[in-house]
Formats: sequence, structure tokens, C-alpha cells
Amino acid sequence: MAERIVRQLIDDLDGTEIADASGERVIFSVRGTTYQLDLSATNAAKLDRALKPFIDAAVKAHRKPDPRPKKPSALEYLEKTLLREVVGKGAE
Repeated sequence: MAERIVRQLIDDLDGTEIADASGERVIFSVRGTTYQLDLSATNAAKLDRALKPFIDAAVKAHRKPDPRPKKPSALEYLEKTLLREVVGKGAE
């Protein structure tokens, strides 16, 4: 028995089928919220044209560094634990 799985991409704006390699997934952010759209080449070009004046006037923003302290890896945790044991035994 054979099985065929077909992955069909649909344009999120107009609901039309996107032919193979003729569309794109567009990810963008507005006011802190990130959005994703699958668009045909035509609708992706429309989006590009609509956003162009805003993009031309804007500056690229860089991500802020994460203020949370980095969680140590399992290896770093093990190394620190072993070091404490060795130092603790030497102090006895």
C-alpha cells in the first residue's frame, strides 16, 4: 500500500493556493508583537510596496540583551560541584 502526503500552502491574505517555490513566509513585528504570513509572490510584493515608505524612514532596531542571568550548563554545574567538593575536602 502506498501513501502520499501533500503539503499545500495557502496564501493567508486571499486564500489562494501557493504554487511550489512561488510564495514566501513573511515574519514581521509591529509594536512588540511578531506576526507570520504565508503569501504568494504577488501579495508579498504588495506588502513590500505598502511598507516601503515606513521602512525607508525607520532605523533597524537591535535586540536588547537578556537581563536574566545565564543559566549554567549541566557541565558547568558539574564542574562547580566537583570543585566545591575538592576545596571542601582540602579545608578539612
